[in-house]
Amino acid sequence: ITTRGNKSVTARVDHPLGHSKRGGVTWDQLAAKWREGLPGSDVDRIVELAMRLEHVDDAKELLDAFSGTA
Repeated sequence: ITTRGNKSVTARVDHPLGHSKRGGVTWDQLAAKWREGLPGSDVDRIVELAMRLEHVDDAKELLDAFSGTA
């Protein structure tokens, strides 16, 4: 990254959080990330559905949570 002041900053991440070589992430960490990146979504509902995804009968439930209409 080069800043407006022309300072250059470099960082390398070989194994990002969640990568199998770095270790998993917790549901709380995922929820925090999703809250930040998915404004207007029902993140609590998304997490609830994701935790039991194999038992979700209708994908519309998940889509509604992402759109905030759940």
